Amino acid sequence: MEHREINMDYKEIGARIARLRVQKGYSRDVFAMKVGVSSRFLYDLEAGKKGFSVWVLYNISQVLSVSCDHIITGHADSNFEKIGRLVVEACEELERSRKGGKIKIEDVG
Repeated sequence: MEHREINMDYKEIGARIARLRVQKGYSRDVFAMKVGVSSRFLYDLEAGKKGFSVWVLYNISQVLSVSCDHIITGHADSNFEKIGRLVVEACEELERSRKGGKIKIEDVG
């Protein structure tokens, strides 16, 4: 398996998020509401002053209809995107089980 180091340049990532948000026609307030963060947090994120959780990254990618990898690196990488989806799905399953549901185990290979 090839290992590739990714530098988290928050200014670059924030600028990419802002550019994609504007391309989609969202105001900062509307986009922040759709993502589930405050307008102030989004402002700081787009300015590169704040980082973000996996959940915020996932929500941003869903609202913008782009991969998480595209937001972080500027290009899509199917292996990273697949891993990201698996992580999010696992977190969602664990959250459901915590709330009283049953965990569904599947072969993801």
